[in-house]
Amino acid sequence: MVTKEYVRKKYFVDGWSIRKISRRAEISRRTVRKMLKFPHYQLNTNFPIIKLFCQERFDLFLCYIIQW
Repeated sequence: MVTKEYVRKKYFVDGWSIRKISRRAEISRRTVRKMLKFPHYQLNTNFPIIKLFCQERFDLFLCYIIQW
């Protein structure tokens, strides 16, 4: 089973054509076009709770990193 992420990566990042993707993944070109039709989403990196959590975990090991 081919995922949307695979098709989108091959098209936008690797520069494959729709025809090449359909041949390699053994799906129709119409399906590939449908997978590419959805708008590109933006990853929001403003997550203060996650950053705080990561910082707290990093602080636990900071003294060991400095000693190393």
